[in-house]
Amino acid sequence: KLLILNAIQKYKNGLYQESSNLFKRAFKLKENKSLEAYALYWCARSEYELNLYDQALDFYKQFKKHPKKSNVESIFRVNYDVGYVYFKLGEYKYSLKSFKAFNQENDYLVKSYQTDTYLRIGDSQFALKKYWPAMESYNTAIALNPESAPYATYQKAASYGFVDRNIK
Repeated sequence: KLLILNAIQKYKNGLYQESSNLFKRAFKLKENKSLEAYALYWCARSEYELNLYDQALDFYKQFKKHPKKSNVESIFRVNYDVGYVYFKLGEYKYSLKSFKAFNQENDYLVKSYQTDTYLRIGDSQFALKKYWPAMESYNTAIALNPESAPYATYQKAASYGFVDRNIK
């Protein structure tokens, strides 16, 4: 447990390589299944912060299969995190799937998560050249949080350009 507490402190201080190494050590100890699941999740987050997206994805996949994953309080956002990994990897189809799954599971969350998720759904759809659905997602993001309007409106305008429509 001390190893994990130390790893968390390193993560909070932005020392992601050190935190990742400590989480990996904790995971290998296999003394406590709940701590093992916790270490997997946070190791994935650390790897993401290090731009090691393939490794992060591998740890998230292990975490999602872990029998004690529900003991980790961050379980609610795992599809959100996985969506970002897939997005960074350019795997927009899987990114879209993960963000949509997150939205379905967590429609009660604060607007900032919902808004960001709709923006990323729109971005994934845009990257997949699904411009009309992207515009719908950007509209939802704007409706949820008007402060997101400048980015969403720009993306929406770009989408209109690709479907040969101009905003008047």
